Amino acid sequence: NLKLIAGGYDFGVVRPTASYSRAKGGLNGDATSFTVSALVPLSFGRTYVSYGNLRPATHLNSKMVGAGIQYDLSKRTLLYTNVGSAKQVGQSRTTAFDLGIKHTF
Repeated sequence: NLKLIAGGYDFGVVRPTASYSRAKGGLNGDATSFTVSALVPLSFGRTYVSYGNLRPATHLNSKMVGAGIQYDLSKRTLLYTNVGSAKQVGQSRTTAFDLGIKHTF
């Protein structure tokens, strides 16, 4: 049983989004989560930031943050890089990054 509400709006200078969900009877029992993020268009591409929180019934709460940037090479090709970090109660922090090129055919 999952309930989810999400929304966002493009204001032109920023596109904020948010979501909230509640799950009952999942693998870790009942859980709630939320995320907030913002995407900002730039002269050369876009950048974004995000924050999220997960609260399962096991009380092993997790928090995550992320950020990324995209650089437009053309209408169909861009370079990107992202970094994200997550921490669960009682565990060490996990951080990851990626970078690449995307071409749309």
